[in-house]
Amino acid sequence: SDGTIVNVTGRFTANPTLATTGTSFSLSLPIASAFLNPEDLGGMAFCGTVAGMGAEILGDPTSGIATVNWISSNLSAQTWTYSFSYRIV
Repeated sequence: SDGTIVNVTGRFTANPTLATTGTSFSLSLPIASAFLNPEDLGGMAFCGTVAGMGAEILGDPTSGIATVNWISSNLSAQTWTYSFSYRIV
């Protein structure tokens, strides 16, 4: 439990199948951490080609992964960029 902050950035392509529906997927962590609360990992993702389409990124303490959550508003494949941070505990 050294308390080091890990910053993660990247890109993904999402292609939701239903509009105005809660959409999510998981990202593994590059360095494992045993955080206790969803807010111990935080970040956001945005699609630069669709106005207002953003997502929250929270930690999943049960599985030790990051979860990307948003309400889909576009049903075509779109590229997103993301950034999140967490503390190694």
